[in-house]
Amino acid sequence: MDFFAQQEKTRKKTGLLVFFFATAVILIIAAVYAAITAILLYNHTIANPFQPGLLLGVAGGTLALVIIGSLFKTSQLRRGGAAVAEMLGARPVAGDTSDLKEKRFFNVVEEMAIASGVTMPDVYVLDEAGINAFAAGWGTSDAAVCVTKGCLDYLSRDELQGVIAHEFSHVLNGDMRLNIRLMGLIFGILVIGQIGYFVLRGSSRSRVRISSGKGKSGSGAAVIFLIALALLIIGYIGVFFGNLIMAAVSRTREFLADASAVQFTRNPSGIEGALKKIGGLADGSRIFHHNAQQASHLFFASGLSSFWSNIFATHPPLDKRITAIDPDFDGQFPVVKPDEPLPEEKAALQTETPRARPRSFDGAKHLTFDPTLLLATVGATQPEHVAYSAALIRSIPNQIRLAMMDRNGAQAAVFALLLSKDTAVRDAQLAAVNKTAPLIAPRVAAIEEQVSSLEQNLFTPIAALAINSLKNMSEEQYRIFVAVLKNLIEADNQLDLFEYMLQRMVRHNLEPRFTGNAQPKKPIQSIGQVAAECAAVFSVLVWESAESSREAANVFGRGAVLFQGTPLELVPREQCTLQTLDAALERLALLIPPVKKQLLSGCIAIVSADGVITVNEAEYLRAIAEALECPIPPVMAS
Repeated sequence: MDFFAQQEKTRKKTGLLVFFFATAVILIIAAVYAAITAILLYNHTIANPFQPGLLLGVAGGTLALVIIGSLFKTSQLRRGGAAVAEMLGARPVAGDTSDLKEKRFFNVVEEMAIASGVTMPDVYVLDEAGINAFAAGWGTSDAAVCVTKGCLDYLSRDELQGVIAHEFSHVLNGDMRLNIRLMGLIFGILVIGQIGYFVLRGSSRSRVRISSGKGKSGSGAAVIFLIALALLIIGYIGVFFGNLIMAAVSRTREFLADASAVQFTRNPSGIEGALKKIGGLADGSRIFHHNAQQASHLFFASGLSSFWSNIFATHPPLDKRITAIDPDFDGQFPVVKPDEPLPEEKAALQTETPRARPRSFDGAKHLTFDPTLLLATVGATQPEHVAYSAALIRSIPNQIRLAMMDRNGAQAAVFALLLSKDTAVRDAQLAAVNKTAPLIAPRVAAIEEQVSSLEQNLFTPIAALAINSLKNMSEEQYRIFVAVLKNLIEADNQLDLFEYMLQRMVRHNLEPRFTGNAQPKKPIQSIGQVAAECAAVFSVLVWESAESSREAANVFGRGAVLFQGTPLELVPREQCTLQTLDAALERLALLIPPVKKQLLSGCIAIVSADGVITVNEAEYLRAIAEALECPIPPVMAS
């Protein structure tokens, strides 16, 4: 599946959503004006149905209410996935949970995150008996994955993995951002009905009798009552059409996510079994929380009662989804019983014993590869990546794994990864930790020896998994953490590739959480707007392997030729630093998906100029792709 095409398709749906929303608002304005005019004519307050001043006032007032309501809801959800999960009453799950089923769930999410090349999302459980799940967020930096208690109780590990793979498809395809915007817009329309409801409730408390009301006071109260009733009806008509829009936007994406889950796991029986168990379970996929209606388009399967799910069908029927995976499905759903981890899985979950390290390209200098296939892996996790990531995680020593489960231990693990092998530099680094973060220093010392013996290919996964616990820091802890991180990185007056990737990872995933704004900025439509930044990225890659100016110019041309009509110039070697790359990527992250694909194609053309890829070139590519939110799975030896 083409990651970039799906991202662009989802992005364009945002424009379609705005069009439908604007149409609904215009119809609501017309309905409000018609209702108020009819009431005033009936009450003999006006003689002419056409009242320009009234129309202008109704249009301005309605539009203001809808916009304020939408902005209010969007602001509530500015923290991304965590805000959506908490709105639905979900509770967070930590990696050190003592519940084996929750631990199984946490481990599956870890594996899928490393395999797909994205940072570990927040993990939540919703205490509902039905089998359901969702992923939410503005992007990968604030994503959350949530499953119901029913998922944990009734699904096997393979079935749970199929559901999580389905949700990661939504993460990778950009569906989450569209879903949050949709929630904000629908809430804006709901505000009109809510105002009508509160006015009506106030009228009932004052016991206004419309039928016997006399004089101006009674007549005025009657008019207010009728207008409030009209607003209530019109508001919910608006919600009706808004939910129909929500269903139209969401429905087709579920087949794609199901297919992606099969692709990610190469195990059709996993997601197929989960869908069949929903059909056989008495509670099905029902979510009883009062906010379920607002989030119905997020769920793995329909979370509403059968009546509402038929009217607002955000998901295709279960039998059609199952048949798309298994054409021989006979329509019969199984009797569903609780699932318990097998004894060997229980033992593994309880001990977390490190196993043999997976084969990677550590120790190798070069790796042959197909440039076309490398681009195709963007956002397209394969079963080999999932298996590799599972083995990678299991090879992390238990002491380090346990340390990463809380925010202090996660800080210590990250600090330990940055300790230099040079004794003088290391001593200065430890002194800096002890001075600025004295509570963390003992924990760094406790795991330092184990960290120093790790293979380099474990560093980035450990940092990516630690981010999940670091999100729980307070603002003061975050400030101290960033200060120590800066001191450790600058201790040797150099910035190596891992240090660069780490500080980008921290800034990308943690800074929005503590600044309180994870919403995206305005996209850049054309490569011509960022020609200098593209040239900087290409030049950094070129000088990684080029030994002469002539060779550099030839290799640079491999990438520049893809940007016909946009002149790019090679940046001199002395100006090509990781800081140069970082500044360029800040702007390039705003590119629309097709242009990101063009940029990554140029990067791959450059590193593939000699037919092989070095370890550093592979890591540079992953760093660039991660900054562009176009995740590349781990590069393996085969």
